[in-house]
Amino acid sequence: MSVVQGLRNIGKLNVQTKAYDFASYTHHICSNEKVFLKRYRWCSTMKIIEVTDQIVVYIDLANAVDLRSKNTEKVKERLKLQQMAIDKSIALESLMEIAYRDNNQEGRHMPDDKIDYWVGLLLELRGLIRKWRESTLKGDY
Repeated sequence: MSVVQGLRNIGKLNVQTKAYDFASYTHHICSNEKVFLKRYRWCSTMKIIEVTDQIVVYIDLANAVDLRSKNTEKVKERLKLQQMAIDKSIALESLMEIAYRDNNQEGRHMPDDKIDYWVGLLLELRGLIRKWRESTLKGDY
């Protein structure tokens, strides 16, 4: 028997998988000299990679919190880590915008399809984290 799509839970493993995929794509795009000008690559992409990796770590830490005992302190800890991942994703979006603007100067244009895809991955990941956090709030763990 299948579950109606609106009633399905967002699995924490799905969030982790998307986070790892996003981090891998971010590492590849940030090291691509056809996407980022060399003079900006080190100052902007290092920050982007650092924040991306922090998002993945917060997701992993939240997932590692054992909620089987339904301890309220543990639930609060997971919610805090999930919110930190969401907050970092918002910060990352700002850094991506700055990098996009820096790399669209002097007649050079960062490929719009690449940045659109990249931002889309981030927004999808943030949406999954938010749904996962909502399911934690509801006690679905």
